[in-house]
Amino acid sequence: MLRRWSICAVATEVPTIVATTTTARPWGSVRAASSSATGNGVGENAPSVAEAADGAAYRERLIQAILSRDKEIFELKRQHELSMLRVEQNQRRILKDQEDRGMYYEQNCNVHTFDTISVGLYTQRNTLYHTMSVERLRNVKLLLTLLVTLLTCFYLYYRYMINPNWMYVEKPLKIIGSRVGALNDIRAQLGSQEEEKMAMRSKLRE
Repeated sequence: MLRRWSICAVATEVPTIVATTTTARPWGSVRAASSSATGNGVGENAPSVAEAADGAAYRERLIQAILSRDKEIFELKRQHELSMLRVEQNQRRILKDQEDRGMYYEQNCNVHTFDTISVGLYTQRNTLYHTMSVERLRNVKLLLTLLVTLLTCFYLYYRYMINPNWMYVEKPLKIIGSRVGALNDIRAQLGSQEEEKMAMRSKLRE
């Protein structure tokens, strides 16, 4: 913002200086004309003196305007420097308060504030081990669940499906035409064939 003010001030000063130079040249010519007119007569000397006085007054006003603008720019610069100085002092005060607070906690609360790197690595390692252990436990749970399910299915199959004593399970399966019913039929046929063979052998022996 200060640079903008300075650029604006320079931009405003340049035309005024150019105006002074452009206006100074006619007054110089006026002086030359007045000096040349002094030789001509006294009647022409009065207007030249008045014009010279007006030029001097205009020059004074221009100088005062430039000085006032310089004072304004200097005041703005001083205010900016003071504000930046206040900001720096505030930052230094905040940093000093933080350092004092950290030293107080470290000395009185048994808290090591400067071992943050090692503590961070330690906590990261602990969390890594924790996540690994949780994942392993989850895998063990899944394996145990699958194993128990398979064992339960095998037990129920061999305890109730194949056992001929549980007829209330076997009869519906025979009606449906399951493999268990077919196996039981084959077993019955084999048993009847063996009984016929035994009967034939007994008849031959007689």
